[in-house]
Amino acid sequence: MKAIDHGILGGILLFDRLVKIRRAKKANQEESLFWGKKLENNYMLAANAISLHNIWLPEEKNIELYKQFELDSLVNAGKAKFSDFPLYYMLGIVDTIEPLKEYMGDGHDDKYILENINMEFSKNSMLVSKNPNSDLDFQKLIVKAKGLESWLDIEAKIEGNSFELLFK
Repeated sequence: MKAIDHGILGGILLFDRLVKIRRAKKANQEESLFWGKKLENNYMLAANAISLHNIWLPEEKNIELYKQFELDSLVNAGKAKFSDFPLYYMLGIVDTIEPLKEYMGDGHDDKYILENINMEFSKNSMLVSKNPNSDLDFQKLIVKAKGLESWLDIEAKIEGNSFELLFK
């Protein structure tokens, strides 16, 4: 829509700065760490994940708008799979359900938010719950978790004041 997206710009800047740092370190022969050109492939993966994380697949009602702005490739894109790009997949989850970002506008401080949201990780899932005595509106995170199903190959199982994200 002819606007600069912070994710795309952030990815470009990250890659540019990391490459410049790597080249300077290599030129100065700082050999205490590895500064070879092979690092640039890793920098590119990180930059791509950041660049892509705010690109949304269109809802049915927005397909023509996407085509109008030459975003046809997003119209037919499938859901992102963990196996295709793990870093992007996990960044999508973390950025979407990030509790501090979600609850800061409700007048809660960081410490209160972090003390009242629990996260447990396993190999193929993530369990998120709120403490029983918390006054955080957990429905906000549940809505975010369910929204992940529209663009990630993931299942959100909701149960009371908790949800489990099953990675696929």
